[in-house]
Amino acid sequence: TLSLESSEPISVPVVNLAGVQGLVGVDVSNNGTIWNIITPVLDNTSEDNVSFSISIEDFAGNSVSGITQTTDNSSIKVDRTSPTLTLVEVESTNVNTLGQLVQYGKYGDNLTIRVESDEPLSRVQFQGSGSLKDMTPDDNSSLKWSRTQSVKAGSNGPADFKVFYADLAGNSGVDVDNTTNGSRIIFDTTAPSLDNFSIVSSNKPDNTSLYAKQSDNITLMLEYSESIAKPDVTIAVDNSTLHYISNQDNSTWMVVYTVKPGDNGTLQYNFSSVDLAGNLGSAITDVNVSSQVSSLINSITLDTQAPALSRIHLQSDNIYDQTLAKVGDNITLSFDSSEVLSTPTADLAGVTNLVVVDNSSNRTQWLVWTQVNGSTPVDNVSFVFEI
Repeated sequence: TLSLESSEPISVPVVNLAGVQGLVGVDVSNNGTIWNIITPVLDNTSEDNVSFSISIEDFAGNSVSGITQTTDNSSIKVDRTSPTLTLVEVESTNVNTLGQLVQYGKYGDNLTIRVESDEPLSRVQFQGSGSLKDMTPDDNSSLKWSRTQSVKAGSNGPADFKVFYADLAGNSGVDVDNTTNGSRIIFDTTAPSLDNFSIVSSNKPDNTSLYAKQSDNITLMLEYSESIAKPDVTIAVDNSTLHYISNQDNSTWMVVYTVKPGDNGTLQYNFSSVDLAGNLGSAITDVNVSSQVSSLINSITLDTQAPALSRIHLQSDNIYDQTLAKVGDNITLSFDSSEVLSTPTADLAGVTNLVVVDNSSNRTQWLVWTQVNGSTPVDNVSFVFEI
């Protein structure tokens, strides 16, 4: 709109405005002294300061033409071009992922989105999971804008967003829902949980043994609900010589301990976890692990001491002298052990690989026998057994 006011009534002025020729003014005073000339901004309107030329004539025929300047220095610049965001970046204060393109946001962390534009903007709004929020200009240029907000409890998954903006002329830019540098944030406000756990000893080839001797390997398998950092594990009071193996996404870990001399008794262990966002998992021990998972957890006994025999006795059932044996008599070897044994084998009176029988029901008292026959060596009875 171009407004003009004359010192006396004039006939209808003819105006060229913003590239449109021969526009006719509208008398808004009804006495021919105040006129408005209006033209819309079109797709082909020049993007520059609006130019105009006014020609007027009073009723006596006096005329003036070529008026091209305003009396109050007012001006208008046409802007038909939508603004563009040249920079869109997001970052989190999460200490575990500072400086990384992919960052996490746990409860209490602050997230910041920053944008820069190719021209000054009149408004910038941000929408995350909730309602629209106004962003704030960082300086007087209106080229840089930002917004910071904290992560709320229960927020999990990708931190999706959309940015809406318009320039000073009111041209809206294309809505933006991605960053220019590839930065992104993942919400994680949930502590990692132990989904599965097992403990095995290499004492037997099939890993079914509930015992472990010196140089056997004890392996803990920890399977979590999400990726975690290297867990903090202690096995048999050792947290420095453990060997760690993880799967590709670090959600499952195997921790191996090699039994050392002097390790004896029920195996004790403890471990804790922290996910990639810094959420702490529960502290778990050999005492409470069964309450964390549904599977049956076996207990491993460490035994690095060789068994000792407290009694070894050899006798015959010869009715005349139990220190002698003839053909048909039975020779019995019995012994007591200081601890529970797996089933021993024995060679007795020339017979090899005899099965030794548990005579106590607690696997600490054993006996084995053989019958004297024609091939039994005639001499003091010899025996060999392994425990």
